[in-house]
Amino acid sequence: YGQFLAYERAYQDVPARSPSYLEAHGTGTKLGDKTELASTAKFFHPLPPIGSVKANAGHTIGAAGATSMVKCLKIIETKTIPKMPNFRKIDKQNAHVVPKENMPLPADETVRIGISSFGFGGANFHMVIDEY
Repeated sequence: YGQFLAYERAYQDVPARSPSYLEAHGTGTKLGDKTELASTAKFFHPLPPIGSVKANAGHTIGAAGATSMVKCLKIIETKTIPKMPNFRKIDKQNAHVVPKENMPLPADETVRIGISSFGFGGANFHMVIDEY
């Protein structure tokens, strides 16, 4: 419920449309990832491509949010979602698209990205950045 509430709050004043990409918290734990995937599937329609910098760089503890932000700014700059070569699919039933190869975004579309950072005890954050 806390993750869904973070999405509701982040998108309450954002014009309706799904993000071009969703940078997940992506803990790499069965329970954490399954919970996050369920929350995103419930909130986002259609489901955007999803990934997590942690699949490539590991969990950088306190710098995890900053690492995710840098990755997402590079996605906006290049209009390309990087492949997730080390991503382990936890739930084979989910419909999320995880890029196996670099995925170009439409050149004529403004890029919107959602970035999640979730934690224990209800410390759930989600922010939305749009291409300027």
